[in-house]
This record gives sequence, structure tokens and C-alpha cells, in this order.
Amino acid sequence: METVRFGAVKRVTLIGGGDLMLDCVALARAAGWDVSVILAPRVDDEPLPICGRRTGEAFRETGARVALVEDINAWDEVEAFGGSGPAAVSICFGPAWIFSDRVRAAFGHGMINFTGIPIPRYLGGAHYTWQILNGDRTGVCYFQEITGRVDKGPPLRGERFEHPASVRTPWDYFVANYDKSKEGMARGIADMARDAPFERRPWDEVQGERLYF
Repeated sequence: METVRFGAVKRVTLIGGGDLMLDCVALARAAGWDVSVILAPRVDDEPLPICGRRTGEAFRETGARVALVEDINAWDEVEAFGGSGPAAVSICFGPAWIFSDRVRAAFGHGMINFTGIPIPRYLGGAHYTWQILNGDRTGVCYFQEITGRVDKGPPLRGERFEHPASVRTPWDYFVANYDKSKEGMARGIADMARDAPFERRPWDEVQGERLYF
């Protein structure tokens, strides 16, 4: 199993949206990183589910550099905006795009998807609904490498937990997972900043655990 370290990172580009990504701005700054944000125009005016604020407004108020990008794969400024090279990493939260080789190569320390989906077991849509139907109360927060194989990048770090019996609806799962994921994300970013090792698990070794809906 290959070890990955992030101690050289100085700049992070957050791509996607959501309350956890907004929380990540403060966590990344606490790690000493410079923060940039890339949003798709379609999410700019969307309310964030937990805090209720508009996405674009909330991110701009953090003081981070924010770019609205229609198609990141056709955007000539991605390297300059994120600060390409080995000091740069991207962390994604439900991004609007499947990234080209050029975009992935812009970040010398790679692109990482932060997800609350219990991978590799659940990969398709409506995962909370499928969990409810299966009586599965598992919650997770995962850092998963983004590669050219869509949804099949190597997991780098994961935490699992069990939701209480009071968690019954998709919204219950969303809120419960948010609280735990924020804690797990904070631990993960702190470990990145202190150069702790992350272990890259090849997808082909874990895919036997998956279901696909």
C-alpha cells in the first residue's frame, strides 16, 4: 500500500459547494494554507442546506478568492488561479464536472474528493434512500483521490460511524453525517498539514465490497 504525504501543500482550491466546503475554508486557513474557491454558476445562488445562506455570498464573505466557472475543463486560468505545482492541492465537494487530465495535472498534490457516501458499497444516486431501505445506519467521511477513472479513485483516508436509531429519513442522515463529517474533515486536514502519512488503497482491492444502484 502506497503512502501519500501532504506536508508540502501551501495552497488549496476548493471545488463544488455545500456547508462542509464552507467549513473547509476556515480549516484550511488554520492549517496555514492559502484558499481559492471554484463554483459552478448553477450553485452560486443556491441556499446552503445547513446554514441557509446563499452559496456564492457565503464563500465571498470568507475573503477567499472565488471564481465562477462554466466549464473548468475549458478554463484557461485554472493553473494560475489555483497556483499549480507541488504546493497545490484541490479538495472537492460534489463538483459539477468530470475533470480532464489537464485540470488534474494543475494540482501537483492531486485532487481529492471529500465524501459522506459509504464507499465503496454505495456509489450510485440516492444513497441515503438505499441505506434506509437496507436498514444501514452507517455514516462515513472519506478522502478519495480523483483520477481518470470516474468514482474509482483510491481511498486515502476514511472514518466510519453508526447513526443512532433516531436517524430515519434522508434529511436525518444528511444532518447527522454533516456533524460527524466536519469533525473527520478537521482531523484529516490537520493530519495533512503536519505531514502525517495517508495510505492509498488501490480501487481494485476494495471494489469487491461495492453495490451499485
